[in-house]
Amino acid sequence: PSHDIGGSPPVKGKYISQFQNLMVTAGSITAPLQVSFSDVENAEYFPIPDNQIIVQNRQGDRISGISPSAENFIVFHNRSTHAVTGDVAEGNFRVDLVSQDLGCVSHHSIAQVRGALMFLSEVGPRMMIGATIPKAIGPAEDNPLASRIDPDFEQRSIPEELRFTLKRSIGFHDQLGEKYFLFVPVMK
Repeated sequence: PSHDIGGSPPVKGKYISQFQNLMVTAGSITAPLQVSFSDVENAEYFPIPDNQIIVQNRQGDRISGISPSAENFIVFHNRSTHAVTGDVAEGNFRVDLVSQDLGCVSHHSIAQVRGALMFLSEVGPRMMIGATIPKAIGPAEDNPLASRIDPDFEQRSIPEELRFTLKRSIGFHDQLGEKYFLFVPVMK
């Protein structure tokens, strides 16, 4: 027998997360800029179109990752970062641009480490706390905005078959060692 739960099923998306006791999906092929939040009473019910927002950027990128970060919900594009703040369940929230130049290239690279959100950008690994501007991990001595390993991510002079496949990168938190590990495959 079928049971009517009332409402719409979860919205299809490449990415799934949670925020404020709501299930969140994003990265739909048919709506690549849409973020959908579940109902407060039922995580399997997505009231359409009430609990959906469009998060656009200037570069025209699709959403590339989502994650909670402190009291915020972060929405990444390849080259921009946005933060959802406020009470989503009550509809009292806003979406702010955190960075128009730096985003996340792989949803699977996102990891929480000691309250910081770690992820891989086009220029190398970055971290942010809450809705702060992303910073380099392991800052270079001569430039605090860049990382010591950022030059390794400059791939233009490397033959195409030896370049990193950034979107297939995977990051995780080694809780015992309190480290962020990042695996970046080569195209080959």
